[in-house]
Amino acid sequence: MTNQEVALFIAPEPNEATSTPKPNYIFGMLLRRQKALLIVNPNGESQDPNFYEAIKSILRLTQIEKVYLSSTCLQMNDDDTDKLASSGPLATQLMHIFTTIKPALITQELHRGVEKNHSTGLNYTEVNITPLLPKDLAELP
Repeated sequence: MTNQEVALFIAPEPNEATSTPKPNYIFGMLLRRQKALLIVNPNGESQDPNFYEAIKSILRLTQIEKVYLSSTCLQMNDDDTDKLASSGPLATQLMHIFTTIKPALITQELHRGVEKNHSTGLNYTEVNITPLLPKDLAELP
């Protein structure tokens, strides 16, 4: 994988950083040749309409043409406290995993996704990244 093909990042979930003292972190991959963006939220599919609005803003400001959002949930509530485990370490692990996968294999899995239209007007492809994950991480939830 070359620097020209992909860019990986970890960031607070859009519109989360200012709304909560402990933001939820997401992992992202920019696939430059495809002008595509993959976002993996360890919590799975976001229920926050502000998240989708933030993605729409990113699309308006960039040359990204295709958005892939993972529906794979990697985080579980702690039964004792009903709080989520930290998403930062999961996002870091995802970054490590995705550096070892050939972009062609990632692209192949992304093309298996389902086209969706969120109520905010964001068109995206929902993907399941489980086939790309090591068995121990894929079986977390």
